[in-house]
Amino acid sequence: EEISSKVLEVGDEMIVDVPSRCATTLMQILARFPLTHSVTWLIVVLYAAIRETSARNQLILKIIIEAWLLYSFGKYMITGVTSLYGLQRLRENDAKRADWWAQDAKSSRDEKNIIDEIKYEDVIHVVIIPNYKESVATLRRTLGTLAWQRDACEQLVVVLAMEARDPLARSTAASLENEFSTAFRSLFTTLHVLKSGEVGGKSSNENWAARCAKYQLVDTEKIDPSRIIFTVCDADTYFHPSYFGALSHAYVTANPQVRANSFWQGATQFYPNSDQVPLLCKVRYALLSVGFLGQLANPLHYRLPFAVYSLSLDLVLKAGYWDPAVIPEDWHMFLRAFYATKGTARVLPLFFPIGCDCVIDKTPFKTLYACYQQATRWQWGAIDIGFIAVHSTCFTIYTAYKQIAVTLAASEHHLYYPLMWIVIAAAPWLVDDWATGWRFQLWLAFFISNFFFLNLLDTSYRQILSTSAKIRTGRLLLASRISPHEEFINHTTKQFTDQPISMQQQNKKLPAKNISNTSFSSEGSSYDEEAVPLSPSVYLSEMVDEDVLHGAAKGAGGPHANKLDDFSIKRTLGFIAFPIADLLLFVFPSLHAHLRMAISTQFNYIVAPKFTAKLTVCGQALHKQKSLLAAAKKNPANIQLTSLSSPPSYEAFSTLA
Repeated sequence: EEISSKVLEVGDEMIVDVPSRCATTLMQILARFPLTHSVTWLIVVLYAAIRETSARNQLILKIIIEAWLLYSFGKYMITGVTSLYGLQRLRENDAKRADWWAQDAKSSRDEKNIIDEIKYEDVIHVVIIPNYKESVATLRRTLGTLAWQRDACEQLVVVLAMEARDPLARSTAASLENEFSTAFRSLFTTLHVLKSGEVGGKSSNENWAARCAKYQLVDTEKIDPSRIIFTVCDADTYFHPSYFGALSHAYVTANPQVRANSFWQGATQFYPNSDQVPLLCKVRYALLSVGFLGQLANPLHYRLPFAVYSLSLDLVLKAGYWDPAVIPEDWHMFLRAFYATKGTARVLPLFFPIGCDCVIDKTPFKTLYACYQQATRWQWGAIDIGFIAVHSTCFTIYTAYKQIAVTLAASEHHLYYPLMWIVIAAAPWLVDDWATGWRFQLWLAFFISNFFFLNLLDTSYRQILSTSAKIRTGRLLLASRISPHEEFINHTTKQFTDQPISMQQQNKKLPAKNISNTSFSSEGSSYDEEAVPLSPSVYLSEMVDEDVLHGAAKGAGGPHANKLDDFSIKRTLGFIAFPIADLLLFVFPSLHAHLRMAISTQFNYIVAPKFTAKLTVCGQALHKQKSLLAAAKKNPANIQLTSLSSPPSYEAFSTLA
């Protein structure tokens, strides 16, 4: 199967910024610092635990340990409280109509009497989806949530960033283009060829895709670069239906200088398939989800981008695109922008959930190991501490506080957090005073209160995602007024795809309901009967499976979001194991990453497995299809077509698909 002409093969010229020998040597030396730091503090902890010391040394150790405990307890309390605030912001934004963001952006411009600034409808979103050997089903779910964005067909430009070394890259891209080509303003494909000096991974792929997209939109289509926002995501990302509307709103209402130097970060969470992973992984991913939300909502926390983030094309150009020679691309891209703008780059919160899948392998043990490997890869970002140190000379004494702030933020996550848990867990064995009395009671109360508080945050987060999905599903069914089967497909696709007219013509000619704008409640419905523009997803090709449409409508919670709020005694009691989950899937991977960096700064990127039972079956079917295709090419005469006496049923066709 061949891709159409939507493959971008020309990009901005790549100028390799080779660091000096001195800078390279310094970064290699500093790459060993994380291990030195960790080993030093572990020696202090072990010394306090096993050695009988003098009263003076015991006092010094007590001060050090209690300083760590004060920092740890304070960090947990602040993050927990700000998580509650973050959940409230998620609820508020989810309750707003999908068209509220466009209307408010216009009214804000009118109030400020802005004439020549960028308007809401002028914004172009370029969504880069880097992937390597990802299944069509995984990418289809991500594209489905993008298609449900209110302004997808006018404002979204999707780039499938494929790797040329992937043997199925072209067929995967062609299949998705066949299904989703009419859902977006544009759907392009790039094929990244790994070049000398590049490291295979997300960053190098994004670098090439971004260069191609910029060349196509700015140099070929002559679009003003200040109108363009780049968003990078994983292949298994679930966006809230209003995410890009809110991003456009934030962009056009911001000061021009601010928006040109800003990243926007949503609330990354791992709930879409968290109920399919082993208990320890489930607890760890829940901790990551509520913890990241708390950091995002904390005005005192120095925010750094994580996994899925957005930034203006102007800032991409200032930073010199993504670095093709690194693995940890999110923080590293921020640091490139940070130093390119002399410290004015910042990360602004966008309070919408963004779903990402947990890693899943064929067995629970393999899944646990895959989760461990993923954590090790994330902690490889500690290598950026050397990058920060090398670039510290570009700051003056008057802007040194910005350098100190970013240094502390990176050090806190990669150096302090892993040791924090060791000190907390071992406190009664490190200092005698913490083994008895009120200090021991405080230590015990910390773990007990965390158990209940984590359950509260986890349950609240799940309820937000589930309730939001149920309401949107209700809107979908209410708007169609029919059963969600083949009649729904006829209602939402066939009547709009029978005539070969463009998307813009369809929007002008066809009155329809916008199911993302309707008001629906499980307690009582109030459906807006006025005809408004239909959600872009209904213009998808008839090849799109109905389950994809329904799954995408559920938004950031994933296809099974409706069931996220189901009560589970196993999950509730499982939070007792949160110290073990953090130890096995955060502390140990961090120390492992530090050790590997000390041995070698080279890192071989391994694609995280995300298998499910269904995907395994699909993989077996795909293998059979490939075998049949190979046989057909060798000897077409042996391949016979059998006519069907009657069309297959819907269930039979779904099984076959």
